[in-house]
Amino acid sequence: MGAKKIVITGGPGTGKTSIINELLRRNFVCLEEVSRKVTLEAQKQGIAQLFLTEPLLFSDMLLEGRRKQFLEAISSNETLTFLDRGIPDVVAYMDFL
Repeated sequence: MGAKKIVITGGPGTGKTSIINELLRRNFVCLEEVSRKVTLEAQKQGIAQLFLTEPLLFSDMLLEGRRKQFLEAISSNETLTFLDRGIPDVVAYMDFL
């Protein structure tokens, strides 16, 4: 059986990051939530809430970050990799918006 890639998904505040943190504590390979990095980069440029002010740009940036994470995960030699959210989450949030 090949390597497994597991996406942890769910709404805001449902415990995804807590799960990822516990998995990291147990030495599992985890790829953390992309939106935090995107948000911090936008804040450095003076944009407090990129998701609210430029939702399409925010979503494009998330999609690109998650695409890179997916490629990183599938090219990894790890037998098990966890991802904090995935590509489908971008589509779900755009549908909600």
